Amino acid sequence: MTTVVVTGTGGNGYTVGDVLSATAASIGGTGSGFTWTVSSVSTARGSFTDSVGTHFQIVAEPMVNVRQFGAVLNYTQAGGDGAATNDQPAIQSALNFAGYTFGSPDAGGYSGSTVLVPQGAAKVCGGLMVPTGVILSGVSNIGTSLKQCDSDSSATNFIVLGDPLNRQTSFFLGIWNMTLFGANSGSGGGATMVFTNSAQAPEGLKNVSVYPVYRTCVNSNTGYGGPSIFRITGSYFIPNSSVTPGCISLAHASNNVIDGGTWFSSGGPPWAGPAISITSNGASVNRLVDVHIENIATGVLVNVPAGGSGTMTTLNGVVGNATVTNLINRQTGSASGQLRVDFSAANGATCTVFNSGSCAATANVFGATY
Repeated sequence: MTTVVVTGTGGNGYTVGDVLSATAASIGGTGSGFTWTVSSVSTARGSFTDSVGTHFQIVAEPMVNVRQFGAVLNYTQAGGDGAATNDQPAIQSALNFAGYTFGSPDAGGYSGSTVLVPQGAAKVCGGLMVPTGVILSGVSNIGTSLKQCDSDSSATNFIVLGDPLNRQTSFFLGIWNMTLFGANSGSGGGATMVFTNSAQAPEGLKNVSVYPVYRTCVNSNTGYGGPSIFRITGSYFIPNSSVTPGCISLAHASNNVIDGGTWFSSGGPPWAGPAISITSNGASVNRLVDVHIENIATGVLVNVPAGGSGTMTTLNGVVGNATVTNLINRQTGSASGQLRVDFSAANGATCTVFNSGSCAATANVFGATY
C-alpha cells in the first residue's frame, strides 16, 4: 500500500508529518498492519498556516461556532436558495471538529462538544451528519434556522444523527434550539428531516421546530447497537397538509420518548397523518407524555406486530382537538394488551381511542389497556 486518503470526517486532529497507523483487520487483511506519514491536508478549516509558516489552530471554548469555520448564515426568504451561500461545508467541518475523540470516555478520555449555529438562517445542501457526543445547537427554537436546499435529491436525509453506514451506537448526540425547514421539492424519495439508526440520545431533539414539506419529520430506526434511548422533547412539528408523507416514525427497538409539551399541527387543511407512527418490534418501551395534536386526522398510530418480543407503549396526557378524527389508533392486527392510555383527552376529537377497527372511547381516558 502506497497511498492513504482519509475522507468523511477528514484528517481531524492531524497535521503534516504525523505518523498514523492502522491494524490489518481494519482493512480486511492479516499481518501486522501498516503506518503512514501525513504528507498533506487539503481544505483545512480548523487551522491555517501564515505566510512565514506559523501554524495556527482554532481553540473552541466553551463551544465550537460555525462562523469560525466559514459559515455566513445569509439565507433569506426573499432571496431564496439562489442568493444564499451553501453553509454545509462549514457546518459539517465544525461538527467534525467537535467530534474529536481523545481516548475512551470509559477510561478517562473525552469525546464531543457543542456546535453553535448563531442567530440567523443558513442554507444547507447535501445534508449533515452529527457525530457521537456532539450537540448541534442554535440560540433558540425560532432564533436559528437551517434551510435545506431545494435542489437536494428526494433520497437525501437532511440531518443524520450518528454515522448511518457504521450503524453502531452513537452516544449523547442531538439537535437543540433551532428550526429545520425542508426542501420545497423532492417527493417520493423516502427521505426524512432527521434520521438515525444508531443514536443513544436522552435528548436527541430538544426545543426544535420541524417543517418537513416533502419529507417525513423523524425516522428513528434500528442499527447494530441494540436497545437504546431516543428522546424528543419540547418540540414542534408542522407537516404540510398537501405533500408531507408522514411525520415521526419510531421503529427503533429501544426506549423511545416524546414529551415536554411536544406539539403537532399541520399547515393548511387537516392532514391525514399519522403524527406519530409506532412500529418498533423488540424489547421496547415507547412513552408519549404531554403531547398535543391538532389539524391531523390520525394522531398516534400503534402497529406493533402480534407475537413481538415485549414492545410496550404508554400514552399519558395526549390531547387532541375538534380537527382530529382518531387521536389514538391501535391498528387491526397490532399486538393486544401492550398499549396503555392514561389521562388523555379527546378535546373535541371524534374518537379518543380507535381500537382494532372500531372506536373504543370518545371521552377522556383516565386509564385503560388495549
